[in-house]
Amino acid sequence: MENKTDDLEKELIDKYKKKQSEYDKKRYEKRKEELKQKYINNRTEMRNKQKDYYNNNKQRYINYYNNNKERILEYNRNYKLQKKEANKSM
Repeated sequence: MENKTDDLEKELIDKYKKKQSEYDKKRYEKRKEELKQKYINNRTEMRNKQKDYYNNNKQRYINYYNNNKERILEYNRNYKLQKKEANKSM
């Protein structure tokens, strides 16, 4: 008698595990699509915010560059020289 009940118990447990795993797979697939869509939406929203910010402040960037042109160019020259020296020493 014990053997039959043990087998039945095992069958029920296996059946439950199978159903649970199928349910988990379905849930995962559903959630996967949802997360993918959420990521795409967030990415698009961030890109739009960055574009808006840049477009709204474009003149400020242009003015900053024009006002500090010499300093920026000097900084770039020094940076390139430092990079060359570092490559030579290696």
